[in-house]
Parts: sequence; C-alpha cells; structure tokens
Amino acid sequence: AAQNAARTAALENIAGNKGKVAVAEAARKAVTDPMREGVLSRARGVDSDGLLSGIGSMLKDPNNAGRHSQKALSEYAAQIAKHTQGGEINARALYELRKDIGKDIAGKVQGEDSSMRYAAGQLNQLQSMIDDAIEKAAQRASPQPTGTALSAQGGKVALGPQQSEPVTGWKNYLSTYSDMSRPIDRMEAIQDVLK
Repeated sequence: AAQNAARTAALENIAGNKGKVAVAEAARKAVTDPMREGVLSRARGVDSDGLLSGIGSMLKDPNNAGRHSQKALSEYAAQIAKHTQGGEINARALYELRKDIGKDIAGKVQGEDSSMRYAAGQLNQLQSMIDDAIEKAAQRASPQPTGTALSAQGGKVALGPQQSEPVTGWKNYLSTYSDMSRPIDRMEAIQDVLK
C-alpha cells in the first residue's frame, strides 16, 4: 500500500493539476500566438492551384484508391476550391482547414465523418503540403533587405530590414507550438491514467 501510494504521488507530481496545465497553456499561447499571427498576416494569399494540383496527384495514386482516402482528399480539395479566388486561398482560411485535418487525424470528429481518421496517412501528407504552401507564401511576403550603407572599406553594403524581431517562419511556429505542447500533453495523459 505504501509503495502504491508513493507511485501514485509520483505520478500526480508529474501530472500536475488543472492549474498547472492552464499556466503551461497560457505560456504557449503567449509565445506562439504572435508567431502564428505574424506569419498568417504576411502570407495572406497562398497558392491554392499548387495545392489542388498536389491533391489531384494524390487522388490518382493507386496507393490512395481506398474509399476513405478518396473521400478525405476529395472533401478537402472541395473546401480549398470553395475558398479560392484568383488562384489563391486566404492563409487564415487554409489554417482553419489545417486545424480540421488535425482533428480528423486525431479521431476527434464524431458521427459519420469519424471515418476520416482511416485516411490519416494521406491527411498527414496533405497537412505537410499546406504547411509548405503557407511557409512559401510567408517567405515571399517577408521584408527584403532595404537601403545601403558604407562599409569600413568605403564600399556599399546592403542593410537588413529594420525590425525589432527576426521574421518567424511557419515551420518555426509549428515546431515551437509542438515543443511547448509536449509537457501539456504528457500532463493531460497522466491525469487521464490517474482517473
């Protein structure tokens, strides 16, 4: 009984409590929200023609011929096409679709649409395509070096953008969010076990 109590106490210490999880979530939000918003504001219009072409290739792939894969890819292609104007989709709309893909992969969607989780491999690939497209759009819109100055030798050198912080990329945001989510996910998983 003493050993069991000690094990439980150790797990409870690792799991923390709702307050500890809330503090960690607030810290993640404070760090990652500005990163995400900065990238989405810069990216604005993302090349949807490239995404739709990529999904078309995935749909033709014999390895993706299964009903679940075809349904998942077709539905997201339709959503991207629906929000496309002039060959571009708004970065924020694409981010919302990306979040839906994450829910489908995690099996968090109930009812008839819950079968989308069976196409997790294809949806992971689609999510990566979306990430690449947002990253590319944000890089294209990032401030370029402006102006020149004289070097010590008297020659001209390009000045970098006048910014207080470095430009954050989409993948840097995703990596930071993922790193800050790990301890939160661990605490929540152990709390579930303790219940």
